[in-house]
Amino acid sequence: MVFPDRLTLPTRPIIPTTDNPSCTICHRIVSGETVKTKPSLEDLDGRHQLTTHGNNHTGRFSPDGRSIVFVSDRSGSDQIWLMDKDGRNQQQLTSGPAEHSWPNWRHDSRQLVFIGYSPAKNEYAVKSYSLDDKTETILVSSNSMMNRPTYHPADDFIAYSAQTGTNWDIWLTTIDGRQQQRLTTTPDMESNPLWSPDGKTLAYKVAPADGKYSLTSQNFLTFSNGYDKPTVHSWQGPESVQMTDWSPDGHKISYTAETISGSSGKERVTYSALISDITLAEGNATTTHTLFASQGETLGDRGPVFSPDGRFVAFWSWNTDYNAGLRLYDFEEKRTLPLPSAGLDMYPQWSPDSSSLLFESQRDGQSQLQLTTVAAFRSKSTPQFASRQMHKVIDKLNESSLFH
Repeated sequence: MVFPDRLTLPTRPIIPTTDNPSCTICHRIVSGETVKTKPSLEDLDGRHQLTTHGNNHTGRFSPDGRSIVFVSDRSGSDQIWLMDKDGRNQQQLTSGPAEHSWPNWRHDSRQLVFIGYSPAKNEYAVKSYSLDDKTETILVSSNSMMNRPTYHPADDFIAYSAQTGTNWDIWLTTIDGRQQQRLTTTPDMESNPLWSPDGKTLAYKVAPADGKYSLTSQNFLTFSNGYDKPTVHSWQGPESVQMTDWSPDGHKISYTAETISGSSGKERVTYSALISDITLAEGNATTTHTLFASQGETLGDRGPVFSPDGRFVAFWSWNTDYNAGLRLYDFEEKRTLPLPSAGLDMYPQWSPDSSSLLFESQRDGQSQLQLTTVAAFRSKSTPQFASRQMHKVIDKLNESSLFH
């Protein structure tokens, strides 16, 4: 497979796609093909399957650790479901004809926010659901797309991205939906809001208005002058990035960025899971002390997220055997540990106590939610080998214009 100098996000092929529709599954694109059967789950230990019917994805632990919200199509369309942390007591919260996606928890674990879409009306909505009185409320609705709503960590606000014409911007709404505030106004496409742990900063992805989507960056808003006069801090890091998480102390971020990898035997442009210190000052967002979580051992990485105790970063990778698997970067041991995989394991999410990871596992064309523990991750290489691989990647990056 020939890799050009640059391909656009989010569909850059990292592995050969012949007979491998998992690329379309990863990007939530409907495919008429079926992933070839891999060895059974019984061949792998250290994991517990939580769902068995339909396609199940986008799982999130509640802040109190007692419940998991997720999306399932087992009733005929994508709807929001809830289950206990061990997979018991699965119950459907929303129903059709609208489809629902992107659920997130409020900090009190008693309310959910998500996106609804009605095909009949061509209407999108930011909705909330109260677990106390079992009521669903439309907060904001539009005939244009909306995406990724997320609660403020402490205050009664929800950030979300919304489309107006051909542009996307970041918005706020109160949790009762009575007030909305537009936070970004540039011609660029702004999406994927992420609150810092203290709620003082909102990160978001920026795609240039000139159509060069591959040159995405990551900007930040601070609110010392109020939500109606946010300060923009412009990204000074690498190109083609997508941030996925903040460290618990808010001093680091995890993200993917365009890099060069030689793990396939050839130097190829791909994406790596990166961890950097972040500094916001004088309108700039500057990254320093960047760490490559996969340490040069993968074909490409996605979705790095910090453990709540700050010791690990979990992410998923396309491995050199063309399976997709989970990995942990251990800050104390300074090495990466893989979870044994016989198929496609993606999108890890931490339990609040940092002991477990919820993730999606693809088998036979279906996605099921599974749970694993930190102890299930096994050492694949010595720290010395990993260090040598990482330094090779860093040397190439320093020589390349793809990383600044």
